[in-house]
This record gives sequence, structure tokens and C-alpha cells, in this order.
Amino acid sequence: MKFPLKPLYAASFLAFGGIATPVLSNELDVEITETGGDGQIATCASSRVGGLNPNGDGFLAIRSGPGTQYRKIGELHNGEVVYVYEQRGQWAGVVYRTDRVGCGATQTRTVTHPSRGWVHTNWLRDLAG
Repeated sequence: MKFPLKPLYAASFLAFGGIATPVLSNELDVEITETGGDGQIATCASSRVGGLNPNGDGFLAIRSGPGTQYRKIGELHNGEVVYVYEQRGQWAGVVYRTDRVGCGATQTRTVTHPSRGWVHTNWLRDLAG
């Protein structure tokens, strides 16, 4: 009997010689867009995660789209820095856990950084940008 591989497992199946291992996919359901500027004004802003209750769940969910109906693809914690490229209502499209961020695109483009996703803005504190 053959079982089709789900896309999430396909890459790990090939990489580990046929043993399917679960991996957390960072494929987004809603892409993040960086709006092009004049090359002199930043096209993203830095923020720090803050206000999470350490006695609660203690993390900010990173989602594959701007809403709780989208898959959780990761977590952020108090003090972590993110770079906000797009905002849709109370949700921000961010890049996280990197120090190599470009915030000066002159043309509108899709953000393709591997550490990207959507977070609720209630837990973001502006730093600069």
C-alpha cells in the first residue's frame, strides 16, 4: 500500500534517506510585501516583543498569515527584535532572529527571508524606523 507524502514531509524524507521526519514549515499562506521607497527612507521598522505574561503561555505566536485562523509556524518571546515590513489591521508581517535585514527597497517586492511570518501588534514595541 502506498501513502502519498505531504509537502511538509517531502523535503525531510529525501534528506534523511527515506525516513519521513516532521519539520516546521515556514511557508506563508499570505506573503509579506515590502513597499518600495526612494532608497533614502527605511521601508521597515524595528520593534521589540514585550508585554507577554511570563505566567501565561509566555510566547507570541508567529503565524502563516494575518489572523488566528492561520497556522502557527513559530514563537517569539519578550525582548526579541523583529523588523516590520507590512501591517494589515492588528497584524504585522515581520522578519525575526536576524541581523541582516534590508529596509531600503526601491521597488515593491515580496519578503523572502526564511525567518518571516505574521504576529499580532499588541505585543510589539516600536524601537526605530
